Amino acid sequence: MIRIMMGEKGTGKTGALIQMTNAALDTEKGKVVCINKGNRLSFDLKHPVRLIDTEQFEIKSLDIFLGFIEGVIAHDFDVTHIFIDSVLKCAQGSLEEMDDFLARVEAISEKFDIDFTITLSAPVSAASENMKRYLVEF
Repeated sequence: MIRIMMGEKGTGKTGALIQMTNAALDTEKGKVVCINKGNRLSFDLKHPVRLIDTEQFEIKSLDIFLGFIEGVIAHDFDVTHIFIDSVLKCAQGSLEEMDDFLARVEAISEKFDIDFTITLSAPVSAASENMKRYLVEF
């Protein structure tokens, strides 16, 4: 399953993501991972959440980011939920690339039975028809 929280900067996406990530610890049977650019969430997330700072790695495209996600999964086969804050910042991607990215994330989600929750900083009106399938209220 993929969920996207989409909205312009300052609409509360990251706060909602933090709450959802911490709550997932109570319901998920496996590991919970949060991927973010920078370490600003380190004091907001509960200790058992595996927080990954993409600034530590040279991720310069959504393709590289997908390989990175697969590496996270290969390292821990018991990951059940991956939260990604500001996907386009993490991967230096563009909104135009999101449909292909989401198709590939959906394939990963189905293959490994992992849920993904993603924040995306852009107006909801900019969402493609495909992206709208994944949008959730926050």
